Amino acid sequence: MDGIGKIILEEREQAGILQNELCKGVCSAATLSRLEWSEQNIGQWGIDVFLQRLGKSQDKFWTIVHIGDYELMELRRKLWNYILHKDYEKAEKEIKKYQKCAGKETMHEQFWKKCQGLIKGKRDNDWKGALQSFEKAIRATLPDFSIKKIRNTLMGRDEMQIVLLMVEAYKGIGEEETARQMTKDLIENIKGKHWDEEELAKIYPKAVKVYNEFLKKENQYEQVITLSQEATEMLIENGIIFLLKELLQDVVWGMECCQKVEERRFTIREEMEYKQLKKQIQVLKEVWEEYGNLPEDSMLYCTNVQKDVSVSNEIMAKCRKLCNLSQEKASEDVCTVEQYSRIETGKCSPLEKSYRALMEKMNQAQERNRFFINAQEYSIHEKIRQIEKRISGQEIKKAAQEWSKLRKEIPDDTLNNRQYIARYDALMRWYNKQITPLEYIKEMKEALRITMPKLETIDIRKWPLSRNEMFLLNSIASAYYVMGENGKAREIYSALLETVVTSNANQVYHITEYRVLAYNIGLLEGKEHNYDNAREILICGIKSCMQAGRMEMLASFLYCLGWVLREDEKNANRENAAEKHGEKARHILEQAFYLSNVLNLPNLCNEICDYYEKEWNQKIIY
Repeated sequence: MDGIGKIILEEREQAGILQNELCKGVCSAATLSRLEWSEQNIGQWGIDVFLQRLGKSQDKFWTIVHIGDYELMELRRKLWNYILHKDYEKAEKEIKKYQKCAGKETMHEQFWKKCQGLIKGKRDNDWKGALQSFEKAIRATLPDFSIKKIRNTLMGRDEMQIVLLMVEAYKGIGEEETARQMTKDLIENIKGKHWDEEELAKIYPKAVKVYNEFLKKENQYEQVITLSQEATEMLIENGIIFLLKELLQDVVWGMECCQKVEERRFTIREEMEYKQLKKQIQVLKEVWEEYGNLPEDSMLYCTNVQKDVSVSNEIMAKCRKLCNLSQEKASEDVCTVEQYSRIETGKCSPLEKSYRALMEKMNQAQERNRFFINAQEYSIHEKIRQIEKRISGQEIKKAAQEWSKLRKEIPDDTLNNRQYIARYDALMRWYNKQITPLEYIKEMKEALRITMPKLETIDIRKWPLSRNEMFLLNSIASAYYVMGENGKAREIYSALLETVVTSNANQVYHITEYRVLAYNIGLLEGKEHNYDNAREILICGIKSCMQAGRMEMLASFLYCLGWVLREDEKNANRENAAEKHGEKARHILEQAFYLSNVLNLPNLCNEICDYYEKEWNQKIIY
């Protein structure tokens, strides 16, 4: 548990935030102090607030939660989805259920009051009542909150989201100027804080979108363009699709206003940019309409998901079976057999002390015993993420240079750290073509054995896999595929996919792993001419991107889907069926091209162009 407490302590001190400021409305300063010094655990919800107020993202961590907390997380997700889909009757029923299940922590009170306020405003058009609910919600964790002090109030992302809901309520009751000033102050607050970029991208574009509506009424088109471009760059850099289309539309609005006010035509460059933006907006709209699972007008209330969550009872059950322990033997000297059975079946949650004792008896590495977050130095996580972004953008040389520097900063004092080092060493040698696929597989297996010493004898479907272990196994399968050993690749891919889809935790909490697996399996099925299977899993992968609000892999998915349809077209028996398939493939490939253009992936753009005929290339390239 020392990982997350240490991170909070270091980040708080670096930001110059006092303990009583950070813990306000959540717990006492004494409790926070004990957390920071690894003497007490305060629970998932409090840690969430602390990290958000520090501007740090939890998405980097593997989070292990008790079944009780997981059920609350699922209740929240279900409730919020009902509201986004405008199914307010079901939402109200879920609020009552949530109130019964949630504890007395202020974070739970804040959530259901926020939900109540949104229902009052959206369904009943009672924005005065909504405002009252939002005010109660924000004061649950910020008891001294004042709209006049927004600029200097220490807030996390969820609390800032409530401020934006209050802005909507003030607009609803006709207090436009108050709403405008609140939004402006919130943007200043956001800009004055030292954010993790991953976390900043979850709130800043929302604030900009809300502020744009005020600026448009004042015809402040230059400011709309500047803010919208800044926000869209942030979304693109972080691979987020929520609000991207809407902010691009604001850029186009600003360009059109500029042209009218200045009474001139676009320059050639402006004309090209304008047409490209219009096409990108059209493609984003088409893709969302076909694969998105939420109404477009809900984008302001959506947050992109990248959280990796496991449920403690599932991990315990897998660990016990791996050790060939009976429930009687596992529970000995810790709890009764009946209590242990209830823990494994998810009917109750173990105490922290009991959980640690049970995991130690099952010979699990100390890193797995950290109850909420398996954490290294936070700065290391952030730098690794930057390297991964370099690799995704095929900037291999830069990625290798950055890894060479970062490697020296990572202490090899934990199993996880040693595994990260081994994984990225092999990855860089592989991308730089310094090792053969067989050597790459050998190095990746050595990295896996750091946490899975009996790798060859383990059924990976029964192992409590971490995100890092899943990526290592996926890399091994991919290398087998490159070597032409499709059977071995398929075996590993299938086992990993089964692990994700049968997990006690909803697939949305393993979205990163699922997308990679869906793409690789779809490609493999296509190569083996199983076009229906390929199409089905690729579409599932695209929909999972939409559900999570992530678009890093969206263009690749569409490209692969277009390729599958076109290959299937060649084997179609009926001429009219082939023609119809061909039109669909051409359209999807065009979408893939424009999205890769949005994401600044020139290599993928060129690959799509090389794949298709010259006439089509000339049609879509400016």
